Amino acid sequence: GEARVLRHDGTALPNLLAGGGAACGVSGSHDWGYLSGNGLLTAATLGYRAGVTAAKLLR
Repeated sequence: GEARVLRHDGTALPNLLAGGGAACGVSGSHDWGYLSGNGLLTAATLGYRAGVTAAKLLR
């Protein structure tokens, strides 16, 4: 729930966050994993989560 970008092994890349169209796999199970109809909800939610996480990383 922190909008972090993950490696193939599931570990998070340090200080790299994603939201909106860059967050593949959110609404589909394939590599393309992004459905345009869900774009606004995904962008708003993950944008918020990424902002909260970024603020925590700055502390």
